[in-house]
Amino acid sequence: MAELDVGRYMCGRRGPFVGLVSVAVFILFSATVNAAPSLTVPLAPGFSNGEGIFVITTEASDAAVAAQSGVTLVPRLASLIAANATSNVYKVTNANQPNIFTAIPSPLGPDNSNADYSPFWRLNLVTWQTGRTRPTLRSEAEVIAAQAAGEVTVESTNIVINCPVVFTQSGGALPGALGIDPHPGGTISLPRIKGFASGDRVFAIITDASDKDTAASEGANFAPKMLKAMGSGAEEDLYVFSGKTNPAQDRVFEAHPTPVGPTNTEEDYTPAWNIVPVAFTNQSRHGFPLIRDEEDIYDLVEKGEMTAGPDAGIIVNCPILRSPPK
Repeated sequence: MAELDVGRYMCGRRGPFVGLVSVAVFILFSATVNAAPSLTVPLAPGFSNGEGIFVITTEASDAAVAAQSGVTLVPRLASLIAANATSNVYKVTNANQPNIFTAIPSPLGPDNSNADYSPFWRLNLVTWQTGRTRPTLRSEAEVIAAQAAGEVTVESTNIVINCPVVFTQSGGALPGALGIDPHPGGTISLPRIKGFASGDRVFAIITDASDKDTAASEGANFAPKMLKAMGSGAEEDLYVFSGKTNPAQDRVFEAHPTPVGPTNTEEDYTPAWNIVPVAFTNQSRHGFPLIRDEEDIYDLVEKGEMTAGPDAGIIVNCPILRSPPK
């Protein structure tokens, strides 16, 4: 396999990107940014079917990729390939250009009708043959045509990266975005989601959901292909409370990165979450304990004080971006 230089490599952080949009989009949302807690994430340019897009990168299944790009290492994401829960992304190894993504939301957000879109991308390496001219490739069709003409080689890897599409030139920004500066080197601000995991306070974002109603309520992309992650080994449980709870209660994640970033050692962490509804059985009880850990839930389930499940049949892409270092 060609040597990975992912520092310049992951989702096209550098390189030519034509048709850049106006910074007016950021100004349009600026008042909202100050009104709600948010997390700000760097943007990376890309192409899909000739159109300029922007993505964010939060996790990678490969240690070298995670280290060179500064994202969280999640080896179990590679299991999504066999589950057919990924789409293809092409990286040109010997030309400085953004990556080419195959299937993007159409339109961006909960009304997406492109069932092939997944925020989890299988990395494919495209290499120009020696002596060939190297025009910028802007679509999968152009990659395949160049391969058929003997101008490039294409090598599939078993590396999966989490790169949600958050901006397209035709559809604008992800509906849940609180602010965006859609330029190379720009950022996007997304609502900060509070939760608990392993007894710790964590903060996350939601970018995609396999269920249309969930996507609408979160301002996220509808991505039904993610449902194929169910049972793949790449997903874990996210507990969402219904009914009366402690006033300080937030959703509970099964695990969090330890720490966030390329040195994560928590094998149970994943950004692909299976939604599990939970509730207290006695809604008239005096006072509700604050649940901060999955074990607390099942201790109370055994005592008959809580119910857990059945699973909602929903997968959400909810990367944890802030958690305590250990």
